[in-house]
Amino acid sequence: MSAHVQAQCDHPDFDALMEIYDAMDGPNWESNEGWQAGKEGTNCDPCSWDNIQCINDRVNRLSIIDENAEGIFPNIVLDSLVQLRFDHLTFVDALPEFDQLPKLETLIFRDCDFQLALEA
Repeated sequence: MSAHVQAQCDHPDFDALMEIYDAMDGPNWESNEGWQAGKEGTNCDPCSWDNIQCINDRVNRLSIIDENAEGIFPNIVLDSLVQLRFDHLTFVDALPEFDQLPKLETLIFRDCDFQLALEA
């Protein structure tokens, strides 16, 4: 991410969301309204992006619902996230421990593919 975009977008959850977008092939998502504009630095309010809900201007629910989303989900920091939902994603490596999400209560996987190497 360019320093210019980071300077423009100072929402506390912005960097973590951009990590997700980059790691999970966000440009190819069927539904990435707001996310792409965030990447371009033209919409720095993630509370207006697809599949995000906020309380007090902080992301508290995030759903990634897209058959085109695939990649390695990063170990992100989202201080206010209580629900994380994945639908129709392909994960190509081990999932993070989600230990940087202190308020996470619900983690949902629906119709996801896991292409993980098994240790011998």
